[in-house]
Amino acid sequence: MLKVWPGGPGAYVYGPVCVAPDARGLGVLDALYARLRATFPGREAILFIREDNPRSLKAHLRLGMRAVARYDFGGTVFVVLSDRPDAE
Repeated sequence: MLKVWPGGPGAYVYGPVCVAPDARGLGVLDALYARLRATFPGREAILFIREDNPRSLKAHLRLGMRAVARYDFGGTVFVVLSDRPDAE
């Protein structure tokens, strides 16, 4: 992931995040992300999600993250996301 998107100065790797099925839809991801933003203000969060995980991709895009790169690892494609405002 860091080879295709190293992030900017002060960036941190966010995740992985696993939310139990019975806790999904209850705002757990939103609360976690809000806490991280409060803990690391102004710092870029970067993460990877398997391309074949549309639920997680949609949830993170909803938080305002952007897909910035892709990479293949062992035949599986991963999407790299960043919350840096100018990331594209």
